[in-house]
Amino acid sequence: MKTKTITRAAMALTLIFICFSIFKGTTNILNALFIPLILYFGLFQLSSREFIAVTIATILFCFIFFKVQIIFVLAYCSIALLLIWLNNKSYGWLLAAALLTVAISVSFFIALTMTDFIFGTQINTLLIRMLGGNIIAYCLLLLCEGLLISLIQIFAIRKFGSRMMV
Repeated sequence: MKTKTITRAAMALTLIFICFSIFKGTTNILNALFIPLILYFGLFQLSSREFIAVTIATILFCFIFFKVQIIFVLAYCSIALLLIWLNNKSYGWLLAAALLTVAISVSFFIALTMTDFIFGTQINTLLIRMLGGNIIAYCLLLLCEGLLISLIQIFAIRKFGSRMMV
């Protein structure tokens, strides 16, 4: 790896550590916004081999320091990969937002379900109870979260992506 690649990877890992340290509990949703963007801006110019190496390092790093978040880290890495893929294609922002919204919403559901199953957190149950047991409202909540995050991520990439090409 080149020095610039190692520096970007180290900065990405540091920012991810800061995000997981700051955003806990109810503010954890901000990790879903920032971590894929950090990975995107830190890794979008890397070769596939370098991307995989840094992604594995991110997963191991988070496994050591933030075990309960490991499933979410896998989701965030896949969202970052999707962001890179969408940016390499010439999709309009509407189609990109739709694809990203579905991917984020589904990854939230899978990550929440897996975290509940593996760590016994019961986050899904709590959220559904807060919504009066309404599964449709829960699905809409996940879709709204996914839409909000995807729109902000697409906006950030379109506005700041050209400045990060250094």
